[in-house]
Amino acid sequence: MCTFKIAIDGPAGVGKSSTACEVARILGFSRIDSGSIYRAVTFLLIKKFGSDIDITRKNEIEIFLKDMNISIKNERIFSNEEDLSKNLRDEIVEKKVALIAKESYIRDIVKEIQIKAANTSKSGIIIDGRDIGTVILPNANLKIFLTAKDEVRAKRRYEEYVEKSSVNFDTILDEIKKRDYEDINRKTAPLKCAEDAIIIDNSDMTFQEQVEIIVDLVKKKMV
Repeated sequence: MCTFKIAIDGPAGVGKSSTACEVARILGFSRIDSGSIYRAVTFLLIKKFGSDIDITRKNEIEIFLKDMNISIKNERIFSNEEDLSKNLRDEIVEKKVALIAKESYIRDIVKEIQIKAANTSKSGIIIDGRDIGTVILPNANLKIFLTAKDEVRAKRRYEEYVEKSSVNFDTILDEIKKRDYEDINRKTAPLKCAEDAIIIDNSDMTFQEQVEIIVDLVKKKMV
């Protein structure tokens, strides 16, 4: 029996990661976090070339990343069997990941990693990101596009950060709008809803409500 594949896409702050995690837990599926792969690539490049890496050194970087043998095991990111998970949220990684991830050749490398992981999964697989249903898993059994109003997404981010540091709601809202613009207008694999995706606006939903909707959709598809 072929692996059941789920693609979850959507803009920043819409809850893709947390939703994918919970759906995977309920269904017993594996999950691939696209963002973690980009962070792993960023961490490795900074470690090798320094924080001021020249991303235009395409050939050299491609050879280096190939030698790093990036893989996914039990939802953790490895490089030559070294677990990189503890390094993925480093401050310098957070600052540089968007710059590195927008490069088309980097996205091609990450695409190969994602597809390999999806094709070797023995259970169902969920991948969340911004180009999953359109680029990574165009033949997914179920495609979900999560969305929510800008202000709702900003409020969620604000509540997430306010206990950790001094943050400003308007600043977060501006950052989300800026990220949306960059994602939508990116030349390579821009954020867009796949034609056959089911759109879920979770602006007025609880987390559990949106999870239950997706789980029910999967169960109906698997009958």
